[in-house]
Amino acid sequence: MGPAKSIYCHCKNCRLAHAAPLYLVQYFTEAEFEVAKGSSLVKEARLRRPSRTFKRYFCSECGTRIYNWLKIEEERNEFSVGTYAGAFPALYDNGVPSGYQWQPTAHCCTSEAIIPLHMLSDGLDRFEAFS
Repeated sequence: MGPAKSIYCHCKNCRLAHAAPLYLVQYFTEAEFEVAKGSSLVKEARLRRPSRTFKRYFCSECGTRIYNWLKIEEERNEFSVGTYAGAFPALYDNGVPSGYQWQPTAHCCTSEAIIPLHMLSDGLDRFEAFS
């Protein structure tokens, strides 16, 4: 049990949202994800390029990015069709629950990477784009 996918994202949108050259995101099926506390404070962010298949949510009180919402309409890059919530391990209050597999399995949006990927010898799959 655990995330459906655990990936490093290199897209410009994630880099800007997290002020980082890449960011670890863990996608859970909608059924496996919930905001445990403060759900009334979670609001949808307005994206520069609105999408019917991707949304970001943040805390309206402090501005912290809470999760992404992702709708996969056809299988791609090992994602099955479905709806996912993408959580950020840096925000987990109580660490990682035992029994969960949390290691990243891929880098996505590598065509947008700003770090020299040849220097990362992690053996993970790489996808130039998300779709």
